[in-house]
Amino acid sequence: MSFQLRLEYITLIIPAFILWCALIYRWRYWIHSYFGSHLAFLSRSLRFSPIIGLMAIPIVWLGATHHFEFDEARTFMSFSSRSLIRAIAFYPSPNNHVLHSILSNITWHLLGWTRSELSVRLTAILFSLMTAAFVSHVFLKGNRLLTLLFITTLFLSNSFFSLSFQARSYSMQSFFAVVGLSAVMGMSDTAPSRRLATLVLSCILGTYSSPAFLYTVFPLLAMFLVRHLNWVASHKKQAVSTVLAGIASVILLYSPILLVESVKAVTSNKYVQPYVYFMIPDFKQHCSGVLRWVVLPGAAGFLFLALTLAHALARKYFYWFLAVLCPVLMMVVLRQMPDARVFQPVGVIILLLGFISLAERIGTIPFKPWVTALSLAVLAATAVYRTLTANEIRNLTGAHTYRRIEKHLPRESAVYMLEVQWLYNDLLLAFAKVKGRKYVQLPDTTSCLPARGMLVTSRRLPNLTCADSILNKTYAKTGALYVYELQPPTR
Repeated sequence: MSFQLRLEYITLIIPAFILWCALIYRWRYWIHSYFGSHLAFLSRSLRFSPIIGLMAIPIVWLGATHHFEFDEARTFMSFSSRSLIRAIAFYPSPNNHVLHSILSNITWHLLGWTRSELSVRLTAILFSLMTAAFVSHVFLKGNRLLTLLFITTLFLSNSFFSLSFQARSYSMQSFFAVVGLSAVMGMSDTAPSRRLATLVLSCILGTYSSPAFLYTVFPLLAMFLVRHLNWVASHKKQAVSTVLAGIASVILLYSPILLVESVKAVTSNKYVQPYVYFMIPDFKQHCSGVLRWVVLPGAAGFLFLALTLAHALARKYFYWFLAVLCPVLMMVVLRQMPDARVFQPVGVIILLLGFISLAERIGTIPFKPWVTALSLAVLAATAVYRTLTANEIRNLTGAHTYRRIEKHLPRESAVYMLEVQWLYNDLLLAFAKVKGRKYVQLPDTTSCLPARGMLVTSRRLPNLTCADSILNKTYAKTGALYVYELQPPTR
């Protein structure tokens, strides 16, 4: 980066720092009091009941037995297994989920000796459980039946289930989303000023997890504005100061990346580039696919959303509609169609709103013990089914792919890599690093292969014995991988 460009970002960071310091100093006593009460609120809200313990069983099992996916492997090789400074200051593709990279870097260096993927996935798993615990206590008031049904629904959601244990920040974003929602429509005994502070804090941490969290930030802020319009109108100075402090905090947190790689590292990713031809039919199909992925599969997602919005309309909760309308409007204005996983926290919000409406409908109706027992059985059956069929979910196909490769690679034989496509390269290297194995990368120009061992390559070599061949259907032209025996095994 040139000095001129570096200076350009310094002129952005210094005013943000001055503004941040001024606001913090101005409200220092209020902030001290707020954090004391907020930490107390979180400690009361994050109670891990036996039901949450049941939820942990399949998530921890999958986290320990499933190999890394592509983005997980790239994140692990780029950040978690390297220095903390790199996690803070670099932003290659796939995107660096900075806050998650920092925490997973710490857990890997503390627990990497276990040779388990759990040492990197621990953060994601913990935040998934925290999300369920927070929802159960704050929104469902500890209702066992509704908690069981909510967790079952989370497992049925392709997005939450497949991302609940993956070493990326999606489960973390879900937690910040539900905490932000509690500031909008929970925390009934808390002053609006502290609610807004809770919302802004959750937005800061969510955005530091991923800039794509802005698709969750704007719906939450819009919902708060509509819900607490009278307070905002009468306390404009405090509301604006809180939001400005949040913006300044995000700029300061990303300042190492701005100074090292510039803002283009964040904005030039192909997944956030605006579409030149933004076609309405394609957009409608994209939104339909997102809904089926982040809420519930098939028609169930549409029905769930329709019933939730019908309840909101009947109760005149018009601000609930913003949870759906704001992300759609943002995509239209920005001419973007991000990957469905970007909307994972929005999907959790939609599911939660549905259960809030259900809680309001049933009120204090007593349920017999057999109803709760039946719900527990449904949760167990759903968890077992999802765990056994996890490889069928598109987002988890890499684990199945690597399991096929691994069975051909005995520990006593040397394993060589030659021209392995990007789709598999980081997977192999990440698995090897976690498990303590060694892969030898041969130069692409090599013409003389080793005399013995196993070879993993994306190049077709007809003169060698092929132990297995794999083709990724999504990348039909480039997603091929072959496992060859360089020497026939001894009989």
